[in-house]
Amino acid sequence: MTHGAITGSRKGMTKAQYYGFLYLCALHKIKTLHHGDCIGSDVQAADGVEVDGIETVAHPPTDPKHRAWHKSTHVLPVKPYLDRNRDIVLEADVLIATPDGPERQRSGTWSTVRYAQLVSRRPHRKQRASVKVYVIMPDGEITS
Repeated sequence: MTHGAITGSRKGMTKAQYYGFLYLCALHKIKTLHHGDCIGSDVQAADGVEVDGIETVAHPPTDPKHRAWHKSTHVLPVKPYLDRNRDIVLEADVLIATPDGPERQRSGTWSTVRYAQLVSRRPHRKQRASVKVYVIMPDGEITS
């Protein structure tokens, strides 16, 4: 079973990002999608894959300010943002990021991407395998 994960902007995905996300889910035969249960990209992705029967796992943040309260297949206990982002990475075989723009330091999306890239180079003991990381920019360009 392939575990996918989404990290993205609270502004949501562009159409190009959304179609790229669905393409990568199909390409990797994602069966379970882990997400951070926040408004924007997380809930768009979770809603998008549920129509195909893909299970969703919410990793909600302790601060409910931006929480989506998605009715996922599984909802895990709340954790601080950085801790739950790391958990999402460690559960994933494939991480798909949909940022709202170029890399920057103070961004949860980009922090999650950097952590996944680090873990892929030096696997973590809790991780199932190295994670494949994709970034889909707002114009739809996909890099890995």
